[in-house]
Amino acid sequence: MKNIYAIIDTETANGLFSPLVYDVSVIIFDKKNNEYFRKNWLISEVWQNPELMNSAYYAWKMPLYENFETTKVNMFSFICEFVNLMNEYKVTHILAYNLNFDIKALNNTSMKYIQGEFIPETLQKLDVWSMACEIICNTKKYKNFCEEKNYKSDKGNYKTSAEVVYRYMTNDDNFDESHTSMKDCEIEKEIFFKCLKQKKAYKKGIVHNPWMKVNKKISY
Repeated sequence: MKNIYAIIDTETANGLFSPLVYDVSVIIFDKKNNEYFRKNWLISEVWQNPELMNSAYYAWKMPLYENFETTKVNMFSFICEFVNLMNEYKVTHILAYNLNFDIKALNNTSMKYIQGEFIPETLQKLDVWSMACEIICNTKKYKNFCEEKNYKSDKGNYKTSAEVVYRYMTNDDNFDESHTSMKDCEIEKEIFFKCLKQKKAYKKGIVHNPWMKVNKKISY
């Protein structure tokens, strides 16, 4: 079976117990980087709730969306469309940078507004963050880069965010991650392909705290 990938990204507001998605994008493509579909949705139950949106870390970016091609839908309509897309394009793998967060946020939003979980269990899961930690970040070259640029946490750990990894890949210290879902999908897809080109083994599925691998003994 041909592998077809759907990379997703979400932006969230703070729900009572867990994040609620207001902005979600998907890009569907294959291993040769042929792109079949892309779309950005704004989830109306959250997007149109001022109290929730005031709690969003990136709420100040809301006016930017006027310049984006977006579709405003309720959560039920989004889920129906998403599942149909997965079936139409015969998607085999769902990806994200920190996939665990995006799945939990989408499932939580779905449970709140339509009382059902979201991600189809038939999709294989790949965490691009985990891949990057194993293949890109856990090398002497990347760690030297972080030492030189001081890309380290307060506790002295090497940073492994999509923003820092993309800076490393592009040698662009001025790059700032957009934290709008479609633009983040685009750079995370580039990181995914950078990992694939290395032709190295990586752990599949949900991986918790992959940054910890980078802060152990260096693997070459």
